[in-house]
Amino acid sequence: MAEPDRFHTRRATRPEYTSRSPVLVASTRRGHLWDMLLADEPWWTLRLATTGLDELIDQQDGVVGRDQLLLGGVSEVVIRRKVRRREWTVVWPRVYAIRPGAPTAYGNAIGALLYSGPTATWSHATAAYQLGLRKTSPAGLDVSIDATRRVRDQPGLRIHRVTRLGERRLAGLTPPRVTGAHSVIDQLAERPSLARALALVADSCQSRRVSLDDILTASHSRPHRWGAELRAMAGDTLRGSDSILEVMYVRDVELRHRLPTSTRQRSLGQDIADCSYDDFGILVELDGRLHLVADRRWRDMAKDNRSALRGELTLRYGWFDVHQNACGVALQVTCVLRQRGFRGHVRPCRVACPVSHVVIAA
Repeated sequence: MAEPDRFHTRRATRPEYTSRSPVLVASTRRGHLWDMLLADEPWWTLRLATTGLDELIDQQDGVVGRDQLLLGGVSEVVIRRKVRRREWTVVWPRVYAIRPGAPTAYGNAIGALLYSGPTATWSHATAAYQLGLRKTSPAGLDVSIDATRRVRDQPGLRIHRVTRLGERRLAGLTPPRVTGAHSVIDQLAERPSLARALALVADSCQSRRVSLDDILTASHSRPHRWGAELRAMAGDTLRGSDSILEVMYVRDVELRHRLPTSTRQRSLGQDIADCSYDDFGILVELDGRLHLVADRRWRDMAKDNRSALRGELTLRYGWFDVHQNACGVALQVTCVLRQRGFRGHVRPCRVACPVSHVVIAA
């Protein structure tokens, strides 16, 4: 007669497992769970000890690693039989999906960690998605491991070997992932241009899950692509709040609506204009401050007055305008440009874009 299965799913009667790796059972009986939490122990060890194997698998969306199964009391015989009968699907080497159908995106991400080893950590776009810095799931998975280890890439999974990985990891959170700031720095290396790199920083800051100060601190802690440019642009005024807003203005207002290209950071005597439409005498000033300081407000008024004496018109916008009403800003800038002689073609960014009214009127 065939050997009965020693693995049961949740809500089934749990048998007495006869594990070939009895460390968990012995430690649990002695009440010394913390004895297992050494520096090289996997992140899931305490979860397994406190919740049990079935609950752990539920938390992992039905994906489980071979080491977890063995430590939880499932024998090698049962594992091989389940895989041979195709009751379990091999997701990654030594990682299985025990539920029917394809594993979820989260289950795949968990499986990538289990395959990559005990120090594996979500990084790059994978960490950004798990932390809420981006809304769409990335096409592939990225996992960072300690530089002293070697793990092969798999289809849809990139392995990054990193020195001092522990300094990048977000403390107190499992499954392990790098901090939001380091996930942004990871992705900068993949951006082909400075404009794309700055747009990534702007989008990440807009999620309100990471601050520009955090990104700059992470940038100073490690060498990376576009690091010098990012720090140069973001380190001048108010830790870069205005500079990032300028990038968003160029992307969301100018490029998406095909407005004329402005001159950025144009020097005008004692003043510097954020965006200048030189041929039409129009200046756009962008203010990334959340609170208006009194003396700064008077300086801005004096700056606008000097622009008026030169015959230039100043339009001033803040974070809310560019973030939440980029189309409205584009409409205003287009109308003023028309008044000053601009006859070029602009383009609505969508069907309901208010810029379409200017196009029709023209």
